[in-house]
Amino acid sequence: MKKLETNKETLINQGVKNLSNKIADTRNHYTHLPDSKPPIPINELMVLTKKLKIIIEICFLYELGFNVNTINEISDNFHY
Repeated sequence: MKKLETNKETLINQGVKNLSNKIADTRNHYTHLPDSKPPIPINELMVLTKKLKIIIEICFLYELGFNVNTINEISDNFHY
């Protein structure tokens, strides 16, 4: 996992927006088109969900006031 950078916009530029779009598209698929083929396979959805969980945990740590170095140390133990 890439090290956390201090700028929140940089996180978005590193693929968070793409990740969230994939998850949202899949959510919309299962909500509105349950009988058609999903936009991403279920195994990829599981990986994306784990990545999103890590991103949310990092954001919580950041908002709680943890410094970037501490967040990087903690996130080194995250696995997906």
